[in-house]
Amino acid sequence: PDYLAGIWHDSLLQDLLWESDTTSIRLPHYYRAPSWTWASHDGPINYYIEGENYLGLGDTIPLAEVVRCTTALRNETLRFGYVIGGTLVISARFLQCQWISCNEYGRPRIEVEPHYFSALEPDDCLVGNISLDYDDDIAVREMWFIPLIPDTDRNYVVGFVTTRRAKPLDQWHSEHSEEAEREVFRRIGFCRVKLYGLSVESAVVLDMIRTLPAAVIELV
Repeated sequence: PDYLAGIWHDSLLQDLLWESDTTSIRLPHYYRAPSWTWASHDGPINYYIEGENYLGLGDTIPLAEVVRCTTALRNETLRFGYVIGGTLVISARFLQCQWISCNEYGRPRIEVEPHYFSALEPDDCLVGNISLDYDDDIAVREMWFIPLIPDTDRNYVVGFVTTRRAKPLDQWHSEHSEEAEREVFRRIGFCRVKLYGLSVESAVVLDMIRTLPAAVIELV
C-alpha cells in the first residue's frame, strides 16, 4: 500500500523525520499507531525539512533503506481507517547512545558511544539534541540512534532514537509464540546529531558513519 498510518510510501524516509511540537505529553494508555509514525503522537508535530529536498531527496544519499513497511487496519476496506498494528523494517546503522546533560534550552541530549569512531580524537564526541515523543521516555536507559538522512547544509545527521520493546502478541496476531516474542524496537524521539566542532571535517565523520556495518531493525 502507498499509505501507511499517516505516512506515504514514496517519501517514507523523509516522512519519518517528524518531531513533537510540545512538551509534557504522557504516553497514551491505549494503542494509537506504530511508534514510527506521527499518528502515534497525541499532540502537534513538525517535520524536519532538509533544505529543498524534503519531497525528493535530490542528490542526498540516505543512510538507511526501507526493507518493508506494513500496517494492519481494523477494517481493511478503509484505507485511512483505524490502525491496529504496523511494522517498519529498515537497514541502517544502529548506534548505541546515552543521555548527557541538557542543552542551554533545557532540551535532552544524547552522545553516541565513542567506540564506533576509533579514528576520532578522544575529546571528539558525537552529540545530538533529541526531541522526545513522550516525556515518560526520559527514563529509558538503553537506546540507539538510527541515522536516516545527512543534512550537509547544516552539518547534521538526522534520524530517531529507539529502545527495545517486546512484541505484543495481541497486536500482531501471530500463531507462533517465538515470532511474537522476538526482539523489536520502538521509536522514542527525533534526533539531530551534529557533525561540526570536531577535530576532523564533517564530511569525514559522515564517511565514517557510512562505512559502519548496517543492521536490519524491526520497529513497531
